[in-house]
Amino acid sequence: MSLVAIVFLVYLLLLLVVGAVAARHGRTMEGYFLADRRLGAWVTSISSVASSESGWLVLGLVGEAYMWGAKAIWTVAGCMLGYLCNWYLVAPRLRQHSARLGAITLPDFFEARLGDRGPLLRGTGILIILFCLMFYVSAQFTATGKAFQEAFGASYGITYAHGVLLGGLITVLYTLVGGFRAVSWTDLVQGILMAIGLIVLPIVTVVSLGGFGALWERLGETPPRVEAVFSRHVGAGVESFGVEGEPVPLAPGVELVRWEPAAVGGAQAPASVPPAIEDLGEVRFELVVAPGGPAADRAAATTIRHNGEPVHGRVVLAPGDQLAVGETDYTFEKVVRMLAGPRMRDAFGGAAGAALLGWIIGLLGIGLGYPGQPQILARFMAARSRRSIRRGRLIAIAWGCLAMNGAVVLGLAARVAVPGLVDPEQAYPNLTTMLLPPAIAGVLLAAIISAMMSTADSQLLVVSSAVARDLIDRGFGLRRRLNPATVERTLSWITRATVCGVGLAALLLALGEVRAIFWFVLFAWSGLGAAFGPPLLLALFWRRLNRWGALAGMLSGFGVTLVWKLWLKSHVAAIWGISLYELVPAFACSLFLTWAVSRLTPPPPPPAAGLEGLEPM
Repeated sequence: MSLVAIVFLVYLLLLLVVGAVAARHGRTMEGYFLADRRLGAWVTSISSVASSESGWLVLGLVGEAYMWGAKAIWTVAGCMLGYLCNWYLVAPRLRQHSARLGAITLPDFFEARLGDRGPLLRGTGILIILFCLMFYVSAQFTATGKAFQEAFGASYGITYAHGVLLGGLITVLYTLVGGFRAVSWTDLVQGILMAIGLIVLPIVTVVSLGGFGALWERLGETPPRVEAVFSRHVGAGVESFGVEGEPVPLAPGVELVRWEPAAVGGAQAPASVPPAIEDLGEVRFELVVAPGGPAADRAAATTIRHNGEPVHGRVVLAPGDQLAVGETDYTFEKVVRMLAGPRMRDAFGGAAGAALLGWIIGLLGIGLGYPGQPQILARFMAARSRRSIRRGRLIAIAWGCLAMNGAVVLGLAARVAVPGLVDPEQAYPNLTTMLLPPAIAGVLLAAIISAMMSTADSQLLVVSSAVARDLIDRGFGLRRRLNPATVERTLSWITRATVCGVGLAALLLALGEVRAIFWFVLFAWSGLGAAFGPPLLLALFWRRLNRWGALAGMLSGFGVTLVWKLWLKSHVAAIWGISLYELVPAFACSLFLTWAVSRLTPPPPPPAAGLEGLEPM
């Protein structure tokens, strides 16, 4: 067994040990879901950032910088605005108010804060959490399976299914046993690993290229790329490959090709790498079956289907399409367009006007999602004291600055160091194994899995709390129906059974490779941020908020996210040339309706939903 694998296995065993130690605590529901509100500054801060950043940081943001160059820095700016809002506005008041009101979950907090005793507000919150986070957990397990296969498939035959089961079952196990305390302690380890990886690897990569000066110069010489990323399903494994300038054969007489409008006359011509990406216009990818001759005879002997329908001749493909060529299944994952030359060094990517405005507003708007993420807010509710919040904010902001900027630098350096990657999101694992000694590579590969598991465990716990605490305990009034002597023990078993059930359901979705999972994930952050963010901010700072305003904000925030993503976004882009991230209009609509409906309906019951007697902020 290689040193890389040994280091990685030690890390996985460490996670199980942490869960076993944490199992000695959490005998009550508050202990299981909020660690008895005893988290210190380091655990509160690092676990909050680890639970929010997930695989998008070590894979997604690195890949974004690989494709779009310095333009990716606007993502960092948007995230840091979200950090500042959460830690300076939300965290102190939410920690104080939730403790005073005895709230364990976000629906708990809204019910207690607004004096609502009906099922409507709590039920709406539960449905939004389940809808967004259930598929999000499964997507993290899916990404974990692919990361395991990428890291260890070639050496040890680890398939996608093996990776899903290994990463997912370990995550479910330590969450099941240790609850919120185990999740937070493991997130501390995982968050530190993520930061180390995104500090060490960018430095090593830049040094290998000759320093920042050489990197900056070579970035200006990078050629553009437009590539279709396909996955090939082989047994229980998944392999990725790209289609660019040259046709890719799938079987005798069957191939994938890229076509694009010719520079003059509008005729279709075989693809070639153009001088600049902005000259490409519309690029399409096609499955071509040979129309005649020996190749056509061989192709006719092979069963070829596109989304279940037989194929004859030429078929235009779109991301998400499924192909079956003989016994092999293929999925068209995505189209990757990459900037080139001096635009890689431009923070605006050469964009101007409405396109630039939409890009900047959209990426800065990412920060609007942070106040509405239940897995982050739970850390603030579990903090030991206001002092923990004050110290934690400095740690979290420093972590964000180092890790996020490191991810951007790594993506820029990877574009020069490994310019031909099929999937830009694989830059981190490729450079890790290519540039680092085995022991260090094992630690930093663990950071990739850490990023996904640290989000999956937190989201798993939030989904479970929505079912066990909000639905079964409070919604059905189970606590009132049980013997007081056995109530906590019974609810503890129900809680753990819920964690186990939700975790296994997410594993089954991941093993089934349900493609709709990723469609849900695309707007899960926006849906949660727009649904819960505005009502929460007003609940913390405006006593006039009532349950009808909060309900209007939740429904409108989630609804506008859905409508904008599915329909309005493309229409606005076609009319005004602005492709605006759905969270921005959804958050604005939710904020306005939360305020307006609260003004037009009766105030909350006195004494301002239990806010009197709180120490001043």
